[in-house]
Amino acid sequence: MKMQPGDAVRIRGRILEEVENCRFTVNLGKDDRNIALHFDPRFNHLRDKKKIFMATRKDGEWGHEQRDDNFPFFWGKQVEIMIAFLGDTFEINLSTGHRIVFQNSLKMEILTYMSVVNVAVSDIKFC
Repeated sequence: MKMQPGDAVRIRGRILEEVENCRFTVNLGKDDRNIALHFDPRFNHLRDKKKIFMATRKDGEWGHEQRDDNFPFFWGKQVEIMIAFLGDTFEINLSTGHRIVFQNSLKMEILTYMSVVNVAVSDIKFC
């Protein structure tokens, strides 16, 4: 995969009913130790209940964090997420119309890594 500013990815699938740690994740970055966007909706994980947690990871260390209270997700149900890489920011659009902006604080210019955890993916489309 190769994403650069102006590119977007749409992910569709079904959230697994028995998700590990009561959450699912989408990661975009360079590799699993260098993640520009860790998108992590949490049903009930650590101190977060029905919150979307986002963070960065540099050389394996977690960094910049942000939370959003809009939580339109349900176990076992379909999910659609569109993530636009705009260079300085990521724009995450949920199927409900809710939009979240997350800073690209690692200043990555090219994204070559993506992982999706605890979602049975039915379609991934790069735009």
